Amino acid sequence: MHGLGVEESSLRQAGAWAAEKVGRVRLMIAGGDQGSLGLMLTLEGLIMGIVGKKLLWRSLAAANLAELSGYDFRELERRAEQQIDRIEAERIRAARLVLTDGAGQG
Repeated sequence: MHGLGVEESSLRQAGAWAAEKVGRVRLMIAGGDQGSLGLMLTLEGLIMGIVGKKLLWRSLAAANLAELSGYDFRELERRAEQQIDRIEAERIRAARLVLTDGAGQG
């Protein structure tokens, strides 16, 4: 943003700060318990954030701005997709435990 001369919004900064704090509280509520609803919800929120990041990389690649030519947005998008896949596997595992109360797992 600084390289493009774009000023960061104070409101967005405050929103990001609040979202981080809520995420930390959810993770603390989850307590590392693989079958907790808090963990499942935290992972869902994390996936939403990564999808947003992935779409940002795609948009920046499409914009093809000379000021950002040093960035490999396709690679960043690919990495975001890998992150989504890894977290989704954990989210599904947590959802199975929460929604089935651990029944039939093994």
